[in-house]
Order: sequence, then structure tokens, then C-alpha cells
Amino acid sequence: MQTELSYQKVSRWYERFRIHLPDTAPLLEGIVQADESYFSKKKSKQAKYIVAGAVESHSGKTALQITGDHDSGRDRAVLEQFIQDTVKSSSMVVADKWYAYDELPLLGYDHESHNHSKGDYSDTKDRDCLELCICWGWWFCSASNVSAYSTLIPNI
Repeated sequence: MQTELSYQKVSRWYERFRIHLPDTAPLLEGIVQADESYFSKKKSKQAKYIVAGAVESHSGKTALQITGDHDSGRDRAVLEQFIQDTVKSSSMVVADKWYAYDELPLLGYDHESHNHSKGDYSDTKDRDCLELCICWGWWFCSASNVSAYSTLIPNI
């Protein structure tokens, strides 16, 4: 994409906006829907990445993070760390039946699990939030170079 703006001008504006962004994203709280999904280019030998996402049910605030590759991105320690980095303790984390979420109560979270593959969701709003989260994850991975953005995205 070409523009009439010089590199220096774009860089200056970027720095002006960047200083107003918070250093860390505020923690999600209340009822938070969490899930993870695989992403890679279609019909590619390229590695698959796992994007974990969390969505605040009442506000739609979203947190996404590339948690790793196909082999390690869904491990318990990785997903628990994602939850701790993005969700306030004592919040209700609604997730699927994946084993990595089973010990969230030991970390100070309320936890509710549903079998999404059988259509079991806590309610329609949570299903909408989950689909939003997956949609953001798809956009995040397809619109950017995955390796360049492997940190938490501030709430969108």
C-alpha cells in the first residue's frame, strides 16, 4: 500500500499516538468466556499456531494472545498463564471441557465448563462472545505476521 506520507511523518504520528496507550491492558472481569483455536495458512506446511482468547460477556472487551505452536499452545500451564495475565481473579471463567481449564478454581477463579462440541453453551450471549473471540483471533492471525505479534493485544 502506497501513501503520499513520508516514512518520517508516519513514524512521528505513530510515536505521538503510542505514548497515550497503556503499558498493559486492563484485566477482564465478571463473566469471561475463554477459548483457544488453531490458526495457519490454508493448505500450508507452515506451523499451526494457537490463539487463546477471552471475552468479557457484559462489555465485549477482548484479549487475545498467541500462546504457542500446535504442540505447546494448549498446555495447561500456558493457558492458565494466559487467564492470569488477562482475567481478574474471582471472575467467572466460562470455558469448554478442555482439561487445561480444570484447575482454575485453585488459582482463585470461579469456573464453569461446557461441551461446545455438543452445542452446550452457558447461554446465547456467551456463544456470541465466543464466536466474536474466534473471529478476532482469525483476523489477528490472517492480517499480520504471527511471529511479529506474539504478545497480548490490548482490549479491542
